[in-house]
Amino acid sequence: MSGMRTSSRAPWIALLCASALALAAGASGCRLPGGKRGKGRSAKTGARKKPQKNLQIGRSLDPAYGNDIIWVHHYRLRTRLDMTDAGGFARLSAKRRQHLDQLVEGSTVASDVYATAERILWVLPESAAGGAHEILLAEDLGRLFVINPRQHRIWSRPRSRLADTLDLTSGPSEHSPETAELIPLAGAPARHGLRVRRHRTRVSLSYRPPNERVRAWSLRLRFDSEGPDMRNAELLGDLRFYHPIYLVALPLLSSRRGLLTLEGIASQTAPPWRWRRRVANESLGGPALAELCTVEYLGAKRISAARFAAKRDGYIESRRLRLPAAQQLVSQRELRGLRRGAAAKLDVKNESPFAAVIYLDGVRVAWLGPGSELSIKGLSAGFYRVFAATPTGSRTWPMRDMYVPGPLTLE
Repeated sequence: MSGMRTSSRAPWIALLCASALALAAGASGCRLPGGKRGKGRSAKTGARKKPQKNLQIGRSLDPAYGNDIIWVHHYRLRTRLDMTDAGGFARLSAKRRQHLDQLVEGSTVASDVYATAERILWVLPESAAGGAHEILLAEDLGRLFVINPRQHRIWSRPRSRLADTLDLTSGPSEHSPETAELIPLAGAPARHGLRVRRHRTRVSLSYRPPNERVRAWSLRLRFDSEGPDMRNAELLGDLRFYHPIYLVALPLLSSRRGLLTLEGIASQTAPPWRWRRRVANESLGGPALAELCTVEYLGAKRISAARFAAKRDGYIESRRLRLPAAQQLVSQRELRGLRRGAAAKLDVKNESPFAAVIYLDGVRVAWLGPGSELSIKGLSAGFYRVFAATPTGSRTWPMRDMYVPGPLTLE
């Protein structure tokens, strides 16, 4: 394995990748300017059409444009915990195992991403830590903006605070990655008429939490990616744009060095369709957090330019964005089907300075903000495999088999 050289170009060039995912979405097509629907293949010849070159994605985002409508690229990111290697403590009947599998699949967090050449709008769902809100990444301003549509409040932070923002911590923390290793893996079957290549990327980095009394952590990241072969580049046309796939590469996005690392990876690989992200906190021990991340390109979409503006009419600029403190994500009726026993609850107290996502047997059941408490109701008494991690995976708490009812304290 050899070290990988990174480029000195602007860090956001790491996100400029050819639109291979537009080809991946060819079967469903996408609505393009002029009302025509683009398709992946010609019905007569079966040849793949090149993307249209006159697609005007984005425009000047000066507030003077008001409510003008602009064209943006639309993606959907889906992420869920991978419990393949975690196993389970309790023996479940076939019926309860089927119910558990359905809840695990339902724990997928789906978020929408809208991208122009200058800015990315990340719309997070209700199940995300902090509840439903939006993050506007404005590279031209070097800032990110957290937007709470319910409270009509907007909060600005430096661009480098993305991981801290997702972890709901006061920060700032420091991420210092080392040189990345890019390892080619055995090829995968062709998809959408394109040759497929697989890679494994390994990156080590030191992470210093915002609390100065806490020593630095040693993190090891691993990304297994699958995407089109770079030799298919002639099929992609000249359309190039910011590619939000790398939002799943947290916490590398939270420093200039991390962005340069991603730029080096992007220079050797095409935009991947699928990631398997593994974050191991070697300083704290315990099992590594593994997540499956997929990206679906939904084509071009018309959207109000005002949603990409740093200031919104009727919104209050706040020093501190007020987000919900905690939330149970699975109904009591659904949780009751996991075990057979008396009604019980799990009392969770988060004493850490980070948001924590709680998993029971791989099911994403709740999240808690820093210093908050929550009683997870609707459970049946019994043993559960409990796992907790920050939204970015920078910190994980050791997986444990514990009996419910009972208390769980995260420090």
